[in-house]
Amino acid sequence: MNPLDVRKRLKVFAQKLAMHSPLSDEEQGYLANVFDRIAEGEDANEVLGVKFGKGNSLSDAKKRQALSFIIHWIECAIQPVDAEIPGLGYDVSRACNEAAPILRMMLGVEDSDKYDAEYIRQCYYKPAYAHMHSKLRGALDQDSPFQP
Repeated sequence: MNPLDVRKRLKVFAQKLAMHSPLSDEEQGYLANVFDRIAEGEDANEVLGVKFGKGNSLSDAKKRQALSFIIHWIECAIQPVDAEIPGLGYDVSRACNEAAPILRMMLGVEDSDKYDAEYIRQCYYKPAYAHMHSKLRGALDQDSPFQP
């Protein structure tokens, strides 16, 4: 799981603790394991999973979140106008064309040719991004761009 996802989950967990909500057996076990590992000298950031490891970076995680938003947007845009969750009735190609400037703006590269419609289309069909295809996305979903 990417450290940005872990940070969101920890924030929700902290809010639960602040509200004095009862902890589940699983949550108590998690805390016991975390504190035991930290007491044994392990790095807290690594134990909690909030540290970016080799080959991963904050900018990569933010790019995945932006791409996650775009794929979610495409899923919504290709829904028929009269669907249960109404969409725009686009086909995938039109949705990718419309999404390219949005992605560029999100990534701060508006004046670039990077992240064009073809790049988005390739990402849309990549199996590694299949988890981003839901029309209904929550803040705690993997690579979700939304905040809890």
